[in-house]
This record gives sequence, structure tokens and C-alpha cells, in this order.
Amino acid sequence: MFTNLNLRDEIGVKEKLSMPSLLGFDNVENISYLRAKVTEKYPSLIDFPALVEIDEDTNPKILAAIITNERAIKTMKRKGKEISDTAHEKNIQKGVHIDPKGLQLSPKSAQALLVSNNGNLLELYQARCQVKRIKNKLESTRNEMDQVEDENNSK
Repeated sequence: MFTNLNLRDEIGVKEKLSMPSLLGFDNVENISYLRAKVTEKYPSLIDFPALVEIDEDTNPKILAAIITNERAIKTMKRKGKEISDTAHEKNIQKGVHIDPKGLQLSPKSAQALLVSNNGNLLELYQARCQVKRIKNKLESTRNEMDQVEDENNSK
């Protein structure tokens, strides 16, 4: 954060600024441009997904799906590192043999795994919502029964 009053006064900002914000790293167009330039210069070093041009015609469902993909990829990388850190030579976790080197998957296999995992997550979310609805319905039915019993007892 900038705390130097001269620099903050010079650029005309009264509140604190972070360096990424000052450099424009919170702007989608800047990030897209920089990613494209880095990918162009160093194609073998970059491991982030291909960018989609964002315009008014882009379907919001597609954008949400792309964000879901990126989030899932980050989660898989993090969990993969956790698993490999805890893996021993002949280790089995949740019924799967763990190799410290990991598994070699084709891009289509990885995508199928991602779709399967996301489908399982959606089913789990829907099941939890259904359980919550049933609990609420059961509670309201119990309350109605208690009210009816109270009315019958008071007569």
C-alpha cells in the first residue's frame, strides 16, 4: 500500500491504493491483453486456460461455466498437491492407488473427470436443498398438528 503522501498527492488519490490496482490488474481487458502477450512470447511456460473474448453477445451461462472450470482446475491442482505431499510408496486413499508422480491423463479424460465431479457436486447440492425443504415441511406440519391439538385440548 502507498503511504507516501507525496506520491498519493501527485497522482491525485486520497485513499490507499494497492500496487495491482494502480497497475490496472483489476481490469479484465488489461489482464486479457497481458496474458495474450505472455502466451505469445512464452507459450511453453503458461498453464492457464485459453481466454474467451468477453463481449455483449457472450452467453452468461458460458461465462459461468468457464469460471466454474477455472475454479475446479485450481481446486484440483491444490488437492493434487496435498495428495502428493501425503502420498507414500504404496498408499491408497478413498479406494484409489496414489502414485507420488500422479496420473497421466489426456485432456479429454481430464475434462470427463471434471464433468463427472461437477455433476456429483450438483447432485449433492440438490439433495441437500431437497432435505432442507423436507425438514421445513415436516416442521410446519408438526406446528400445525400442535396447533390442532391445542385447539382440541382447549375445547
